Amino acid sequence: MGPALEYIEQSSKCFWLSQQADGSDSGFLYLFMAQAWIALARQVQARELQQQESPHRSLEVELSAVVRKRVA
Repeated sequence: MGPALEYIEQSSKCFWLSQQADGSDSGFLYLFMAQAWIALARQVQARELQQQESPHRSLEVELSAVVRKRVA
């Protein structure tokens, strides 16, 4: 399981705990923590996606340079 999925699991646990809270501030704290875990998971997913696209981007730049040289 990757970090993003682990963070989503932690968010789920916090959400569940918020539902079990006795109506005090702890319920809101668990909801806040659940949101923070989700935000962290999104950041990790965005970084992973960017890293996956990087090899394609560098190839695209290299191909563009070759095409420009041949056209010129």
